[in-house]
Amino acid sequence: MNSLLVRRCLATVARTGKPKPPQNTPRSRIPAVVPKVPPPREGITTPTEFLKAIGRKEDTKFSVDDEVSWDAFFAYDGQDLKAAGVPTRDRRYILWAMQRFRLGEEPDQFKHELKKKKVRGLGPGVQNGKLLRSRRHKLPKKAQLRLTMHGPIMPPNQVAKLAKLQAEEERKRAAARQ
Repeated sequence: MNSLLVRRCLATVARTGKPKPPQNTPRSRIPAVVPKVPPPREGITTPTEFLKAIGRKEDTKFSVDDEVSWDAFFAYDGQDLKAAGVPTRDRRYILWAMQRFRLGEEPDQFKHELKKKKVRGLGPGVQNGKLLRSRRHKLPKKAQLRLTMHGPIMPPNQVAKLAKLQAEEERKRAAARQ
């Protein structure tokens, strides 16, 4: 079995020129790939300028000292940003933008703003958050009580039809009594 793994590794080296670790090697023994540091481009030469260029006011959420070099900034990972107190969503966006910049894209091409919120209020603390939709027609409280006591809740248009029918029946009864 061991000789088979050695043969596969040697075959990979012969084909690609790079050694490939065997598939059953523990991850801790495989050397980590160090991400490359992109060269500064015109208009973006410092980490602060990069954070301003990617938008979402990231330069205010993550303050980089002037002492931090370009190389040190692009060596940051999620743990470093977490230690600096950057929220998770912003941390992911910064790391994503850094990778796109490494690949040669301009921030104007890949930056995007957050989606609009659909619910007013954040997180599980706001159980009854208000949906930001068009206004719904509400029934008067008496009609709501009647419907909940006497059966399932109906849509407002059916309730209006039912109310008209009931009003007509009462008029007929009143006319029949006289």
